[in-house]
Amino acid sequence: MKHTLRRSFILAFLMVLLCAQALAASGSWVQSGDDWKWQTKDGSFLTSSWVKNSKHWYYMDDTGCMVTGFADLDGSTYYFDASGCMVTGWKQIEDGWYYFSSSGAMIRDGWMKDYYFGHDGKMLVNTVTPDGYQVDSSGKWIDTGACNAGFEAEILRLVNEARNAAGLSSLVLDPTLTAAARVRASEITSVYDHVRPDGRDCFSVLSDVGRGFEMAAENIAMGQKTPAQVFRAWMESPGHYANIMDPALRRIGIGALKWKKHYYWAQIFTD
Repeated sequence: MKHTLRRSFILAFLMVLLCAQALAASGSWVQSGDDWKWQTKDGSFLTSSWVKNSKHWYYMDDTGCMVTGFADLDGSTYYFDASGCMVTGWKQIEDGWYYFSSSGAMIRDGWMKDYYFGHDGKMLVNTVTPDGYQVDSSGKWIDTGACNAGFEAEILRLVNEARNAAGLSSLVLDPTLTAAARVRASEITSVYDHVRPDGRDCFSVLSDVGRGFEMAAENIAMGQKTPAQVFRAWMESPGHYANIMDPALRRIGIGALKWKKHYYWAQIFTD
């Protein structure tokens, strides 16, 4: 079940009112070179102002030129299409999808229904969100429960304690690898294997999250109730132990996911 806060809009990102500077169609468009300007009835040009014309909103910058593309205004980010119209709702821009509220403000750093938007406003896909939920290739939340960051931190502590005791350097917790490990923890709830549900090998998840590597290793487990239990199980298995104690591996990502009353665990290591 999703946490209730996931369904909430952060109002500060949703509504910035188009206020006293906004004007109705009390003027006309004038082309100036490659730019368009809004000329009022007294012959002056609007600057740093909103204009509503034919049910669409436009913005004139400080030189009086109509804005296109992304623009940071009044503490929010807006997008104006090639004709200068302020965009609302869903919009694909280059390789990403964005969502703009009814006021035109871009949604960022949070959820809009079942979709999560990053700090740059782009909808996240094929990854795990900062609050520990998986989203698929369409960006939609997959109901696989939530990851336990506290358990993940404890596994890191146990791993580095064992490595240090053997004279090895600590592994660095890598956020990108953690995103990959959380995806893998969710995937093994349906296919418990080092082959992913779509038939690709487990390390393809690194490409999905944009991480290159020369060396990589994966440990998975299921059913253990605590970090101590899963860590002990891994350390008692020669193959898992070798991954944890490999001196050539320097970075780690950890996923600890509770799904249907059971925990699923994943570690991904790279050089």
